[in-house]
Amino acid sequence: MTATAETSLAKIADTHEAAEAAHDAAGVANTFAADGFLDPKPTGTTFTGHEAITTWYADLFTAFPDLTPSLVNRYQDGDVIIDEVEFSGTHNGPFLGIPATGKPVKVAASIVYEFANGAMVRESAYWDVATMLIQMGVLPAPTA
Repeated sequence: MTATAETSLAKIADTHEAAEAAHDAAGVANTFAADGFLDPKPTGTTFTGHEAITTWYADLFTAFPDLTPSLVNRYQDGDVIIDEVEFSGTHNGPFLGIPATGKPVKVAASIVYEFANGAMVRESAYWDVATMLIQMGVLPAPTA
């Protein structure tokens, strides 16, 4: 893959993350190919196509209306980009079946973007669910 092609894919990932920061669920979904696949790993669910992906992100932005992603590091090799991201926000709506707690969260995440023919075909998201649940007050903090 040429450096120009890799730069083009990085621009798609940047557009995706900018739409997340703007809480634009449809904008996030539109960065995927029409049959794109979203796999938020800790949830055990997957979403295919713009409509389903838009719904996931709209629900996420409802749960965390001040959700703020911050890019920490980016790694790219050909058609794959891996971003280390830190997400912060306040849990003000239902998420993963947990009612709003009003508590702030800050979690580390790794996002894997896969591309084919110049389009994002898959996003796999991994994040520290235990830390998030402790911060939300759902799990007790570990004791020393």
